[in-house]
Amino acid sequence: MSEGSTPADPALDDAYLAEVRGLIGRGVGQAGFDAPAAVSDAAIRRMVDAVGDRNPIYTDAKAASATRHGGIVAPPLWLYSWMMAGLGIESDEAVLADGTPLFRAAPGGQKRSRPAAPTVRDEVNAVLESRGFASPVVTDMSYTFDRYLRPGELPRFSSWIVDDIVGPKTTKIGTGFFVSLRLEVFVGDERVASMVQRYLRVKPHAASSPAGPREPQPVPESSEPAIASWRDVSGDAPRTRAVDTVAIGDTLPGLVVDVSPTLVIAGALASNDFQDVHHDFLKIRERGHPTVFMNMMTISGLVGRFVTDWAGPDCMIRSHTLKLGRPNYAGDKLRLSATVTRIEEKDGQRLVHLDFLGRNSLGKAIDGEVVVAF
Repeated sequence: MSEGSTPADPALDDAYLAEVRGLIGRGVGQAGFDAPAAVSDAAIRRMVDAVGDRNPIYTDAKAASATRHGGIVAPPLWLYSWMMAGLGIESDEAVLADGTPLFRAAPGGQKRSRPAAPTVRDEVNAVLESRGFASPVVTDMSYTFDRYLRPGELPRFSSWIVDDIVGPKTTKIGTGFFVSLRLEVFVGDERVASMVQRYLRVKPHAASSPAGPREPQPVPESSEPAIASWRDVSGDAPRTRAVDTVAIGDTLPGLVVDVSPTLVIAGALASNDFQDVHHDFLKIRERGHPTVFMNMMTISGLVGRFVTDWAGPDCMIRSHTLKLGRPNYAGDKLRLSATVTRIEEKDGQRLVHLDFLGRNSLGKAIDGEVVVAF
């Protein structure tokens, strides 16, 4: 954990900071954990419906069987969703003055069912929450894929490993700690993917009130014509783009996303994410935001749709790096663009590197890279 000036918050004493530092390296050699449930067709349908993804490899068994995937697969950039615990029932019901039980379905989505043994990520969050760093904000996420998950498979995750904790840092929304973790994903003994996550646990400023959404800033247009999507090229018989038709500097067809409350909430539900910042219009201002905003998994799902709409159903996303900037608040618009930056041969495949950018009315919302195998 990086050292800085003495924190103004008296709660951040030397003993507490030493406790936080002691979390770095936690997870090495520890047992992992299973996903709460197996991959299912119903869950896949919720994911692709939320972001309008009509790639047939996710829902059309016949079309999917004719691709490299050999059958229906799960959309890869929703990978994190399979480890989400979902909404848990309160362990202790409240009682009204007259003795009548009062049921509350995990107020704000903050209290959830936990596995029998808390994960390393749970342990880190518990230490940070003990001093008020309770509001989570994901900043970066990276995936690499050996193959996609399939319906019926139960993913198994290695232990989270804490690579670093940086803080306390003052941000625009409050003071907090940046946490960097990594893990691998297995089906049985087969590794299928890995992920690295960096997130912020923040104590919001008391007077924090970010600017509300407004019309999006225009994205600079390329002087080169955009390459059509496979839907435009192939009509009713979608096919994957031939890699020899792709060149460095090609731009993808743009996509403008209307960030409606329905989209925000549908994406959160599809990814089993019940953090209140993605659905609770009553609590959101307490968290320092003007309204609910999209979660990382919905944004990743939109990027996956954006890229595979262009590349075609028989491509494979090999890696994905996403950096989050400004929140995508309900009522705003997200404008996606991307450019081919590199083409390489690796392990007998042609890999196309795409740099993507997403902007909304507040500025840069996301950027990163997707590497696609043709």
